[in-house]
Amino acid sequence: MIDPVFDIIRTGATLVNSGDQKWLVPESVNGPLIVFVHGFTSHGRYLGQLAEYVNGHGFSTALFNYDSYRGIDVAANDLRARLEPLSRSLEKHGYAIVAHSMGGLLALQHAVMHRTSSFLKGIALLGVPNGGALRNKRLVS
Repeated sequence: MIDPVFDIIRTGATLVNSGDQKWLVPESVNGPLIVFVHGFTSHGRYLGQLAEYVNGHGFSTALFNYDSYRGIDVAANDLRARLEPLSRSLEKHGYAIVAHSMGGLLALQHAVMHRTSSFLKGIALLGVPNGGALRNKRLVS
């Protein structure tokens, strides 16, 4: 049986504590929060080892898992919705996003859509197709 936390079809987007893989709650955020965001067709667990390493250095860490087929705008809104219940903790500690590939585009969209929030302190992009995915038009002729 698939763990409900990881079943995106049934649960929708999730934001889980990287350590115990349980839903992230305000009490879980006891320092600056680093949210790890996976790329296209991947899963939040993909960045689990990196999140655990960062967690060992005094940060709270979370894995954001989303259905990449629903698009960047939907996922960016889902991220905002998952962070909203944590607003008091985020106001106190702030948060940053570490994102890979499509997750980086999602993180940038999230930042643009919510640029009035001072809680977001930074974004680290890992292998993000900022210039687009297909540069050589001959590939699609």
